[in-house]
Amino acid sequence: MTQEQFTIYNSRLEEARNTSDSQWLNAAFTRAREVIDGGGRVHIMQRFSDASEELVEIIDNLKTLEFYKQKYMP
Repeated sequence: MTQEQFTIYNSRLEEARNTSDSQWLNAAFTRAREVIDGGGRVHIMQRFSDASEELVEIIDNLKTLEFYKQKYMP
């Protein structure tokens, strides 16, 4: 069985924090928790202006997810 992967873009996290979009943040972090609880991973990605992407972090535990949640939730 393949582990599930969920991707969140760093720029979208920043945008949601700056606009106080708690609904999107709650949905993203809830989905991330479901994926981790199911044995999957959450990838935090950075997208650049030339359309390239870079992996910033792989989250595979709830402690790291909580760090991101506290960082970005209003």
